[in-house]
Amino acid sequence: MGKKFDSVFQNLAKFDSGVEVAYDPRNVVPERAAVFELIGKVADFEVAAQALGFEWMGSRSLDSDAEDEERDDDEDGAGGQGNNVLYLTIPSPKGLKNLLAQWNRYSRGEEPPTRADKPLWLLFGYLSDLRGWSEKDRIDPALTKYIDLLVAAYPDRHVQVELDFWYRSEKERRDNSIEVLKRLLVEVGGQLLDLVDINEIRYQGALVSLPAAVAKKLAAGNTITQFDDIMTIRPQSIYSTELSPEVPVTGASFSQSLPTRRCITALLDGYPVSGHAALSQRLTIHEVDVKGEDVPAAARNHGTAMASLIVHGDLQATDGAITRPIALFPVLSCTSNPGSQETTPKGKLPIGVIYRALKELVSNRTKPEFAGITVVNHSICDTYAPYVRRPSPWATLLDYFSHHHHLLFVISAGNITESFPVDLFANLNAFNGANPALREAALLNAINAAKGTRGILSPAESINGVTVGALHIDGAGKPTNVIDPYPEAEVPNLASAFGFGVNRSLKPDLVEQGGRFTAGCSNVPGGGVKVHALAAAGMGHQVASPSVTGDLTYVTRTAGTSNAAALLSRACNKIADAVEDSLAEEGTDWLSLRTRAVILKTLLAHGSAWGESAEHLYGAFPPIDGRKHVMRKDNLSKFFGYGRPDLRRIVSGSEDRITLLAEDFIATGKLHEYRLPIPTAMINNKEVRSITVTLSWTTPVVTHSVDYRGVGLKLVNAQGKTALWEGVERQLQPNRTTCDRGTLLHIKFEGAKLVKAADPAGIFIGIQALQRHPSLIGASVPYALAVTLEMAQSQQTGIFEEIQEIMKQRAAVRSQTRIGTRT
Repeated sequence: MGKKFDSVFQNLAKFDSGVEVAYDPRNVVPERAAVFELIGKVADFEVAAQALGFEWMGSRSLDSDAEDEERDDDEDGAGGQGNNVLYLTIPSPKGLKNLLAQWNRYSRGEEPPTRADKPLWLLFGYLSDLRGWSEKDRIDPALTKYIDLLVAAYPDRHVQVELDFWYRSEKERRDNSIEVLKRLLVEVGGQLLDLVDINEIRYQGALVSLPAAVAKKLAAGNTITQFDDIMTIRPQSIYSTELSPEVPVTGASFSQSLPTRRCITALLDGYPVSGHAALSQRLTIHEVDVKGEDVPAAARNHGTAMASLIVHGDLQATDGAITRPIALFPVLSCTSNPGSQETTPKGKLPIGVIYRALKELVSNRTKPEFAGITVVNHSICDTYAPYVRRPSPWATLLDYFSHHHHLLFVISAGNITESFPVDLFANLNAFNGANPALREAALLNAINAAKGTRGILSPAESINGVTVGALHIDGAGKPTNVIDPYPEAEVPNLASAFGFGVNRSLKPDLVEQGGRFTAGCSNVPGGGVKVHALAAAGMGHQVASPSVTGDLTYVTRTAGTSNAAALLSRACNKIADAVEDSLAEEGTDWLSLRTRAVILKTLLAHGSAWGESAEHLYGAFPPIDGRKHVMRKDNLSKFFGYGRPDLRRIVSGSEDRITLLAEDFIATGKLHEYRLPIPTAMINNKEVRSITVTLSWTTPVVTHSVDYRGVGLKLVNAQGKTALWEGVERQLQPNRTTCDRGTLLHIKFEGAKLVKAADPAGIFIGIQALQRHPSLIGASVPYALAVTLEMAQSQQTGIFEEIQEIMKQRAAVRSQTRIGTRT
């Protein structure tokens, strides 16, 4: 904690910024790593440390803004930062030993040796434990349960686990770690299956196979867990698809119009049936790890279904095919056994498979079929890894490629298939016979109560990507012989995973229809029932599917968050068409813009809203206490994010509505000023009028920073505050403080007194860039800003024509004077 840590206990005045503090141990130096386990919230500890004279390098700045939405005093009691562990790098091993020695004296109840040590004793009062990095920290909390589940079914099987290494800058040291690991594996009868080294995100990992007896002893400690070069031992990352119900549908028809525009979408998924009538001449397949011979034709379910949804949408309610082809990178394989599931390739680390596919994509950007790719559909996630506390390497990988290669990852939130208790009903008969409205309310409350076990699955915590939850909606008709758990409400389906994300950032970002599940229900001994999502005939999206007979028109139904992500990738294609046409009128090639990923991210969210179901739930959702509206909004946000996008508001025009779009790069410490022209119809008019503002960006990430985001953007007024306008109210939507933790802001203001008089310069909208870590001073990030002005439809206002004329005049002035003012 100082340049000379040895003297820290003699003189607190010498404390400086020598300590690197993190939530994530990946960049901590192992031989100098201290683990602080806190009694309370991280924020409380940080405040106390700063008050006592400690400078926490890399710490999240403790922002406060009086203009922020009012918060409940105990809001953080509903989860706080979601983390009570800090990792520190001490400047020297001797300094670490000194610190631990002082902690041991404190723990024994001894008084501070000197007056200068008293503040340190006060700081220790916030800790439940302080120690060096140990076996306790290496073992992932989910590992024991994972091993027990596998061994219970097959006691003699080998168990595959992942090892994350401390990443050393010197390749020689990384290589030496692997050689030592190989010797240890020989000693215990294990096997090294795969190695991955990704310098871009400082990741080194290994997949190993261990005898069941050795694996079961990992938690108790053995030669593997005592190997100091290993940072974490955790369950094998793997994605397993859910088998679709075998319910063939006949008479399906497919759009005959073929792609006419350039490809913008890459699909990382299973190998497709490319000759299917729904996909023929619409896909280009790029093999890296998974080859066609690795996947039997009859098992190519998931990739075929996702490609079908992107191209056509739900075949039961499609509005035609998109105008662009898809580039598909197969990352799922399957054995030839009947009924086998598609998974990430066995014996390989999924992060390596994804990394090599993305490297293939970005290294071929000069080729025509890759040049325009902007959207990457990622409808796969780690089945065994719900997001907990810190970003996974998989999420960090997507965040890196998103920012550095200008890609928009559309990521599924994950499907949770485990059952949850519904205590309101005594047994299965009571559940089945209940009033549908009562059953619906009971299910929603039960899921909310169980949300701690239904979190998003990695890499859905990606801070730069758009994470998508699944709504209980599809184009199928009313089901027969099964229960529809939500016959009326447009709420998340029974499998959709919930947020939050990194540092309680908003996740999922958006929701889209994901198909319907029925409620699989069973009795609980002693009373009550348990419910889980169950695929059923007559429910789900209709998609292209492989056939055991080779029928290239075969379709079936499926549901899940994968579907929701694919449908948002489809929406991106339609938005891209509209933007491309609009910019072409100005002589601009949209695919030449380096900001096109954030343009799509902004516009995708710009038409979103919570909708009637969320507004109805707001009045009845816990906590009911009227003083805890912030907590209630946060609970709803975990389900809905910003809501479901309304694509019509983005790609179609209206004379009472106009959307303005800006895009640029901004460096930290800078402010970009925009002036929003206000049409005369909005001034002193009692009709409802609104302004919707959406801002998105991508950020470099710093894994050892408390914030993780390297750069944050804020929407501010002319005084630098976050309250943009007086006399308007925000519609029901996520809390502003929750939204500020991510890379997407979406706010809708509404009122009858928007402005009293027109400001000749227009309403001020400022975008301020803040670096969140010292290493990123002056860093530049891409952003896009969308603003929609709208009047009530009863007014024939001509807003569009008036604002369009103002913008043309501004553009003419810019052209004549070459002034860089942004409008």
